[in-house]
Amino acid sequence: MRDFQELTRYCALTDMGSHGPMFTWCNKREGDLICKKLDWVLINDVALHGLGRAYSVFEPGGCSDHLRCRIHFDIENKQKKRKPFKFTNVIAMDEFLPTVEEYWRETDQLFHSTSALYRLGKKLKGLKPALRSLSKDKLGQLHKQTKEALLLLCDRHGETLMNPSSEAMRRECEALEKWQKLADIEEEVFKQKSKMHWLEAGDRNNKFFHNAAKIREVMNAIREEVVCPDGSIVTTEEDIKKEAERFFAEMLTHRPLDYEMPNVESLQDLLQFRCSEEDCENLIRDVSAEEVKEVIFKMPSNKSPGPDGYTVEFFKAAWPIIGNDVVVAVQSFFIKGFLPKDDIMVFTDGQKRSVEGILKVFEKFEKLSGLKISLEKSTLYMAGISANNQNAILENFPFEAGQLPVRYLGLPLLTKKMTVADYLSLMEKVRTRMCDWNGRFLSYVGRLQLIKSVIMSLTNFSLSAFRLPRQCLSGIEKLCAGFLWSGPGLNMKKSKVGWAENSLWVKWVQQYLIRKGSFWSIKETTTVGSWMWKKILKTRDSARRFHRMEVKNGETTSFWYDHWCNMGRLRDLLGARGFMDLGIPGNSTVAEAIQKHRRRRHRVVILNRVEEEIEKIKSANNGA
Repeated sequence: MRDFQELTRYCALTDMGSHGPMFTWCNKREGDLICKKLDWVLINDVALHGLGRAYSVFEPGGCSDHLRCRIHFDIENKQKKRKPFKFTNVIAMDEFLPTVEEYWRETDQLFHSTSALYRLGKKLKGLKPALRSLSKDKLGQLHKQTKEALLLLCDRHGETLMNPSSEAMRRECEALEKWQKLADIEEEVFKQKSKMHWLEAGDRNNKFFHNAAKIREVMNAIREEVVCPDGSIVTTEEDIKKEAERFFAEMLTHRPLDYEMPNVESLQDLLQFRCSEEDCENLIRDVSAEEVKEVIFKMPSNKSPGPDGYTVEFFKAAWPIIGNDVVVAVQSFFIKGFLPKDDIMVFTDGQKRSVEGILKVFEKFEKLSGLKISLEKSTLYMAGISANNQNAILENFPFEAGQLPVRYLGLPLLTKKMTVADYLSLMEKVRTRMCDWNGRFLSYVGRLQLIKSVIMSLTNFSLSAFRLPRQCLSGIEKLCAGFLWSGPGLNMKKSKVGWAENSLWVKWVQQYLIRKGSFWSIKETTTVGSWMWKKILKTRDSARRFHRMEVKNGETTSFWYDHWCNMGRLRDLLGARGFMDLGIPGNSTVAEAIQKHRRRRHRVVILNRVEEEIEKIKSANNGA
């Protein structure tokens, strides 16, 4: 399996869009039925862009235990369809806010009413043509504009080097500013389309965003075949629209025959809990404008847009103009509207009577809410129950029996200590995110951001519930190191810098930067070394508390600047005067201090304690 994953990554293969049953293979056994998704149609990145409208259909094929696959290549030149409105990141443009303000000024201000939310939607709908026109004028052929701006920048740079002058430098700066602005907009647009929210650092890697956006478009597109309830297949755009409208209208307006309109008394009989008076007042109090604004501005700007096509970023940017109307619409919803809640979690004590009681509650819930719970699709997991009770429950109720451990909310439910099999799925999930073929387009900064934002989030989510074994954490760290330095290849031995004692880089630093001193004794104001070396020196204060030396022969341990004894760093403890008080030079190692220093008695207690530490090391070396 690992070899196959490596093959798909190397060949840049991804799954072609498909529809049909969830599973494509069945073992056809009545007693121990197993169904899995084993059949796939894979295409490379060239086909992804050239045959983006192609799709596959899995359908029953007769006596085989696999489904047959039909591939449809849409190679006809069809008329380009008008896409639904989706707000793009045009906020960086100077014309954005004036366009919104001009339209909003011509509309009526909202007031609290049952239609306030509807009227806000109508105003936003009326704004769409203006924003669509602005987006077309400014973002039309954006990739071409960015490429032309880059070529112009290269020409201007060449002119500056050929004939240096203030005028040539001014033209180059103007070309740079133009390209920078277009590149920023292009990156934001592709980031919005690809939904790669973790890449907040700005990778300037639009090929990565473009491929991710294309994959999302292929996977989320509605295929030109929709199966109706009577088994017929519709293929035209109009017929697909009608079938979609029929399906959602039927689903959203469905009302069971035994539906009972709930009242306050029936709900009180069903639930014995009562809120306190203070809680009741908080539930019915008015929603303030500050609360509405706070909730909206806490939402991530790049969240997926709603059905109207507007993102959270639009509301944040245009808040000074549309904020009052948004607040009125939300407040009217809470005053006049209804907000149903239907999430529920149920536990049982493992007895048959307990399950019967739960099912009665489900039946009552269905009559009151119209929401039916499918018992046939439910799975029952039992632990610590006798075999007789298990059989009695399974024989009397239409539940499927499941086996622990099982994953819930992305985490395994365990009754014992975590084993390799339990955390293997986490490591495979990490490996899969890293080995995605699209990851090869990421730069070093992009890979670092992926590790910090995504990989560490996966690990922290598991750590919030379990104490992951040391082997698991070590394996994830190795994967992160391999991905950071080598990309999706995960070459664990391709580190740019080796930290072993025989590393050429370490030897060079010791020879030319540290010399006879210590890493901790070098001044931050030194002019020797690169900017990266000076950055490392500035981080020493943060690293001191994590650093301690293990003394063996003492030849590589600084006597004054390394933390080798229980007293800490002696240079920090005794200051520069300690060199004279103990008679040990500042560049001495522990080995040199042991060999050349002769113990003396001092009037200062702390100096005698240092003498005792030296004697301990001497005794330990003599014993060895």
